[in-house]
Amino acid sequence: MKLFIIVCSLFSLLSCSKKVGPQDFLRDFIDYRFSSKLTYEGLLEMTDGALKERIMNLSEEDKVAYLKTDHLKFKKVRMDLITCIEDKNECNITYTISYDQLKNGTVDVSAEVKKIAQLKKVEEKWKIVEVDEVKTYFESKNSINP
Repeated sequence: MKLFIIVCSLFSLLSCSKKVGPQDFLRDFIDYRFSSKLTYEGLLEMTDGALKERIMNLSEEDKVAYLKTDHLKFKKVRMDLITCIEDKNECNITYTISYDQLKNGTVDVSAEVKKIAQLKKVEEKWKIVEVDEVKTYFESKNSINP
């Protein structure tokens, strides 16, 4: 009976320690990007390379605008294509993200953006090195006045 309890305990501990892959990390990053808990330090921790450099070089005004997420409402993300080079610990993930931009609490614009994220494993953690936009579609919910 003791052996059964030990085996079950060991199994539960091992099953709880989930290994985070590049796709999981990207989903976590997107969730974090749209959360109210988004911080400048958090973004720096999750990025590396050219993207981290651009974030570090933001002016104070741009930092405030980039970190402001209360006007965005995340809808969904779809992973379209994942290509990895295992021996280099690098991945490119093409994904489509959908979100709404709010104005006065109501949806003003719906957006769907296809992006390619370049991820690299640095010190056993995945980091986002670059994000490129491939295609953007906006749908205005209100009439556009010139």
